[in-house]
Amino acid sequence: MTRVGVLTTSRADYGIYKPVLRAIHASAALSLQMYVTGSHLSESHGLTVNEIEADGWPIAARFSCLTTDEPEAVAQSMATCLASMAKALGTERPDLLLTLGDRFEMFAGAAATVPLNIPLAHLHGGETSEGAIDEVFRHSLTKMSHLHFCATEKAGQRIRAMGEEDWRITVSGAPGLDAIRERSPLSEAAFEERFGFRIQPGTILVGWHPVTRENDHGLQATKTMLQVLTDSERPILITGANADPGGDAINCEIQSFCEGDLQRKAVTHLGSLAYFHALERVDALVGNSSSGIIEAASFELPVLNIGQRQSGRASGQNVVHTTTDHDAMRGGLERVLSREFRASLAGMQNPYGDGHAARRIVKVLEDLHPAPKLLAKRFNDV
Repeated sequence: MTRVGVLTTSRADYGIYKPVLRAIHASAALSLQMYVTGSHLSESHGLTVNEIEADGWPIAARFSCLTTDEPEAVAQSMATCLASMAKALGTERPDLLLTLGDRFEMFAGAAATVPLNIPLAHLHGGETSEGAIDEVFRHSLTKMSHLHFCATEKAGQRIRAMGEEDWRITVSGAPGLDAIRERSPLSEAAFEERFGFRIQPGTILVGWHPVTRENDHGLQATKTMLQVLTDSERPILITGANADPGGDAINCEIQSFCEGDLQRKAVTHLGSLAYFHALERVDALVGNSSSGIIEAASFELPVLNIGQRQSGRASGQNVVHTTTDHDAMRGGLERVLSREFRASLAGMQNPYGDGHAARRIVKVLEDLHPAPKLLAKRFNDV
């Protein structure tokens, strides 16, 4: 039986992993062990390790690595994560480690596999997000990895252009779409009871994170966006910023924006089921989150993507891109909230797949090549 380790560092990757975890668990050829770190173990980010425990997945190791969101502290967190992951892998050595995306903790944890000669598999490689330091970590993870599960054919082409052999690349689609297809319904009453907020007609969902390539990490853009949302006079539901440099300052702005206003609600972490419930019911998603690019299209939901954080990612016809200028944001918001724009999205296809990524990923893992063949990478000149 092949032991598949899965490294999870935040609520974002865990929600995407879930269909893959279920498929691994259901396979007679695979066993699962979780390595949990990053914001999962942070109270200020919702202590989401509790969700992993509630789901019942076996945790091989858990270790804290975050301190503050200052750039120097992030670098130190990476060192802590690498050292702790190396120790964990030495104790509970998997046959392969599965990673996802582009977080700095994901990169640091994955780097521990290299001297230990543990094969690495990577989900969502080949994509771009030019406004974030995540861009560097994602492509570095690609070059460290021995198997690639990418969401689009274009992403696969980029991975080939980086010298990766074709047999290592599977265009699986985005596993997050599997989670949408497999979801159970959540009642409006259950949502309201849990979060103290009812999604009324006209509600806007906001997902906003630091822009780590900018000197102020997007703080001024945050203030501009919140002013545009104030002018819209609509109910607002905002999820918390992630654990990147500048995240604490952005979360303070969000809390101040919502304080004392019953029409506004800030939630640290919705969880996948409640998040999909919101995507299904709000009028639009505003911000710079990758979920606006990837998952929202499955709901035919209008999205206003602001600024450079997701620059370079493929997007569907539901996404309107705008700069961080006040008038540009306001004009973009008016467009995505128009009846005509919403009507134009009927029947659209999500460019990130068909909701059956997990079975493609697990099929490759079940037929895994021996470690020596996986580890002996050749640079494929294009």
